[in-house]
Amino acid sequence: MTFRSGSMPLVAVFATLMLSACPGPPTPRPAEFDKDNLFTAEDKDASGNPRRIWECLNKGRHGECVQRRCTEGPGSVEWNCESYAAACVKAGWHWAGTKETGVCSMVL
Repeated sequence: MTFRSGSMPLVAVFATLMLSACPGPPTPRPAEFDKDNLFTAEDKDASGNPRRIWECLNKGRHGECVQRRCTEGPGSVEWNCESYAAACVKAGWHWAGTKETGVCSMVL
């Protein structure tokens, strides 16, 4: 098979298009939250570094966390508390704060 001199730019265009279609490294996904793990979930990267900062503010009578603060992690705004806040409200608990920091409280 031989290429005509005019077909080389076409080959270069196809090669460029194919390379740009290759996906880069996968974007890490935030932790999934549900009613059962809102006060216990941890969200760390592969190295064990926290993506969000958690702090239990109040514990229940059996030692379980009933009020938890979420603070945007050191990684980036991608790891803010927006999904945690949404899960808190969806579970029927009380959220007070912003997507950067806030507190989820069990409604007792």
